[in-house]
Amino acid sequence: MKNGTCPRCGGDEVYDFAYDRGYRNHRPVSLLKHVPLVEYVCAACGLVESYVKDPAKIELVRARCRRVPPAR
Repeated sequence: MKNGTCPRCGGDEVYDFAYDRGYRNHRPVSLLKHVPLVEYVCAACGLVESYVKDPAKIELVRARCRRVPPAR
């Protein structure tokens, strides 16, 4: 979705969910730490995707969140 194309429906009507307000979503990883996210919405099918805004914050996710095991 970062490239303006929806991976689900192939539509090109993708929007930065909170661009106009400057608001960014945050996910807590501990009591005092959070990870800012950027969210995109496809207006054609409604798919929403979130990405970690600052790649350096991915280390917080690795350190504090439960990893989902791969399907077998």
